[in-house]
Amino acid sequence: MGDLSMMDDAGWLNQHASVLFEMDARGRITRLNEPDPETEAPRIFLARGRASMLMLFRDDVPDDIAARLGGIAHELPSWDGEPTDRRDLDRLRDGVLESIGDAEQSHGPAFRFNGLLPQPLRDDLKLIDRASASLLDQNFPYTRSVLDWRSPVIGVVRDDAVVSACYSARRRPIACEAGVDTVEAYRGAGLASAVVSAWADAVKAAGMTPLYSTSWDNAASLRVAAKLGLDAYADTLSFG
Repeated sequence: MGDLSMMDDAGWLNQHASVLFEMDARGRITRLNEPDPETEAPRIFLARGRASMLMLFRDDVPDDIAARLGGIAHELPSWDGEPTDRRDLDRLRDGVLESIGDAEQSHGPAFRFNGLLPQPLRDDLKLIDRASASLLDQNFPYTRSVLDWRSPVIGVVRDDAVVSACYSARRRPIACEAGVDTVEAYRGAGLASAVVSAWADAVKAAGMTPLYSTSWDNAASLRVAAKLGLDAYADTLSFG
């Protein structure tokens, strides 16, 4: 995993982007870093840390548009760790609308696992491997079908089925980003924070860096981050 204390702001942003996307030799986004992505990668991706900024464009965005939008992004104020005032992003959003038309937006924080807060001990947490993969059949059949890709997978097991799972939604040899889901009937019981915490420990044990990201309007996911004491290192904004 390396000495993360030596990684600067720009290093975290670049690592985050490399986990999310496949890129060509020019540094343009070509696709999502997933086994079989169901959606296209965003045309524009912006990540702002407290001292650095990273902006990426999909390979079909013309160079002149990329240069113009990049200039607008570089005039944004530094990120202060809080949700960005919508008014600060209006000029960029207007530029995107004028350049590529209406685009689906995703806006939220990216977190690292620095000093996880202790979580209650549980005896229903299980590392899911090939021998126990059938526990995913009922509620997480897709995760079972790509188990090697999504490993490590941590589940809470009830009645011989995983009802809450955290897995590597996107991964590289150096880092993995968490994906987490809980069956609706079991939500609100603290299972998500339990599986995410155990997943992060498993990722670290494998010599990789665990990452977690969400959107500013996903209250449940933000509560998990707060409960675990995660450290937000970037504000990300993408346009589909």
